[in-house]
Amino acid sequence: MIENPINRYLVNSPMLPGMKTNPGGSLTLYIQKDSPGKALESNWLPAPNGPVYLVMRRTGRRTRRARANRRHES
Repeated sequence: MIENPINRYLVNSPMLPGMKTNPGGSLTLYIQKDSPGKALESNWLPAPNGPVYLVMRRTGRRTRRARANRRHES
């Protein structure tokens, strides 16, 4: 973790209602050193000026297709 002006070190689902969505409903996250601007700061995860190690975890219901694909991977 690096010190940053907004004291943010993660993005998680409880933060989603406060984030700005794009016109089609998608979400853009800004993972970068500098703020994307005050209007988009809610979607900003400050990062160092250099390499970043990013870990993402996605959870939720599995669809029938996802379960079928998982069986074929094994």
